[in-house]
Amino acid sequence: MPVLGPEELTLRKAVRRVARVVGRHPFMFPMPVWFHYLLGWWVERIMTVPLVSVAQVRMLTEGLAEPSRPCDLLPSELASRIPFGEEHIRKGLPTPGPFSGATSIFAVAVTLITNMHPPNASFSKCHE
Repeated sequence: MPVLGPEELTLRKAVRRVARVVGRHPFMFPMPVWFHYLLGWWVERIMTVPLVSVAQVRMLTEGLAEPSRPCDLLPSELASRIPFGEEHIRKGLPTPGPFSGATSIFAVAVTLITNMHPPNASFSKCHE
């Protein structure tokens, strides 16, 4: 299911944009898929809530291997007009403090996405 917005961003660009707002400089580098499978397998065994799972890696690799089908555009009243800019990123960030499960990156991502899309938005289905 595609997430539609006023601009197209790669994950790398989104991470860099959020990092700039919070004053961080993430160190990112590409790793082969086998490494991600190994990492997922390992953290599933040592963490209560794993950072990444083998199933997530599998979904990402399957999604990257096959191009997505064209999708219908959302009606204009449901289309997001809010840019993924610094002001809206700041609104979605938790209050500064020590890291905890409640302030995980996933909670931040859900908050940002929720704030940028209407709560009753229904995403269109892709053509088969």
